[in-house]
Amino acid sequence: MQQQAPKAYIIVSNDKNEIQKTSAYTAKTLSSIIKTCLGPRAMQKMVLTKINSIEMSNDGNSILREMDVNHPSARCLIELSRTQDEECGDGTTSVLIFASELLNQIVPHLKTLHPIKVCNILRKAKDICINHLNTIAMEAAESDLINIVTSSVATKLCCVLKLPIPELALRSVQLIKSSIDGRIDVKNDIKIEKILGNFDECEIIEGIILEKEIIHSQMRRSIENPKILILDMPLEYRKGESVTNMEFSNKNDFTRALEIEEEQIHKMCGYIVDTGADIVITEKGISDLALSILYEKQITAIRRIKKSDSNRISKATGATVLNRLEDASPKHLGEAGMFEYVKIGKEYFCKLSKCKNPKAISVILRGPTRDVLTEIERNFMDAVKVARNVLLNPKLVPGGGASEMSMALKLNNSNDKEEKIIFRECGVALKVIPSILSTNSGNGICLDVINELEKKQNKDGPYFGINGITGEISDMKNIVLEPLVVKTQCIKSGFEAVMQILRVDGIIESKSK
Repeated sequence: MQQQAPKAYIIVSNDKNEIQKTSAYTAKTLSSIIKTCLGPRAMQKMVLTKINSIEMSNDGNSILREMDVNHPSARCLIELSRTQDEECGDGTTSVLIFASELLNQIVPHLKTLHPIKVCNILRKAKDICINHLNTIAMEAAESDLINIVTSSVATKLCCVLKLPIPELALRSVQLIKSSIDGRIDVKNDIKIEKILGNFDECEIIEGIILEKEIIHSQMRRSIENPKILILDMPLEYRKGESVTNMEFSNKNDFTRALEIEEEQIHKMCGYIVDTGADIVITEKGISDLALSILYEKQITAIRRIKKSDSNRISKATGATVLNRLEDASPKHLGEAGMFEYVKIGKEYFCKLSKCKNPKAISVILRGPTRDVLTEIERNFMDAVKVARNVLLNPKLVPGGGASEMSMALKLNNSNDKEEKIIFRECGVALKVIPSILSTNSGNGICLDVINELEKKQNKDGPYFGINGITGEISDMKNIVLEPLVVKTQCIKSGFEAVMQILRVDGIIESKSK
């Protein structure tokens, strides 16, 4: 049967700005869902996920990614929140609220202004805001680091339960920071193990923990200061890469073939013994004969670990991953302070700990249920990303909506008529952040508080914002400071997402029948 070509459906309207109006409406709908998740008195959302599990979270990205939306503009904004989470780990709710409000404020002016011209003005407004943030930024002191990380997750479950997640996150990032180039690779250098148990049993292991069993029941299960050899090859009979047929003309030839295979295993194990290794870890398999030989030589073997775990062990212990045993020598061995085969919860783990200057670590998170553990893991990763941002760029800006109000006031200084209109709308969109913080605090009339905040900043400077707990106007230098990187990314992403949506005047959907 001949397959029909896909048909394209074009959505157009007599109203030239209908597409942008629809985009603004969908953005406003998304914003209304998650705006109660902003601030220290944020509310939780109970989300029924696509796999029929239940998650309770106030993280904007976690909520939005579980929503099934059809409008392409809504999908773009959800992607915006996901990007903010990947880049910074914080500001996922703020960026969507700001972008939605900005789009909603700008669209009515498209009747008199062309979208391209509006985008050019928005680009100028974005540059003014980012330059102003750099102007009011302050250097972070060493003593401020833990407070910054704590404030970034102050609305999360971990702070409600009073867990030491900020301390664990900051310590983790400090351990894996490269002393050569200052690089911090959160994704590859931190391994998280979620185990059911008590909250107070969460810990950082200066080394790596593997959910693996020791194959031979009589191998050593506790070794002090072990020498570690890591292999990317099997300790088995070396097989041909293609199909191999063997023909025997003598009854003893088959026995000799088996002897050759055993000799090959003995030779491979001999190379390992010569290095002086106490532990052998391989990504591939280990034959029974090799296990027996290694046991006789008091060498513990672990097999079939993941490639990512192999790389982490290499970074933690200083070992070199080998794919040729002939090259093995003592210089390729890694070191750890302690090797243990331990039971944590209901599972058994191989634990390499007390490594000197580890560049990869493991973090054990404990909790009573899987759902709680999943939320704690999200909180931990958010805290880790914020800690990474502060260590890489130790500059801070005031929180509590102070930065947004300050940027809104900065945009009032334009003399051009068209710029003045768009800048004013950008200021209104920026003020929505302190406005929502005031509303969520449950104290005072929002409009009056925002007017008072504007007067306070004009008089006393840009560091006054909304205390999200009391709803009062306070000096944010003593309450909440946020990383400059997070705020800059939020403003940049919000403006660019709106500019992208404003340039769309039609939606084309391709379907196959």
